[in-house]
Amino acid sequence: MAVKPYIKNSIFLAWILLVTAGTWFTYKAYPPNIRDLAQ
Repeated sequence: MAVKPYIKNSIFLAWILLVTAGTWFTYKAYPPNIRDLAQ
């Protein structure tokens, strides 16, 4: 069972978008907490 290349690309791009959105949301929602923990 071979996976089509465009299916792999779609999953890969969706994963990148999800990670980027999650990182952006976390940064926007809790910037003071992240800065406090970093120091």
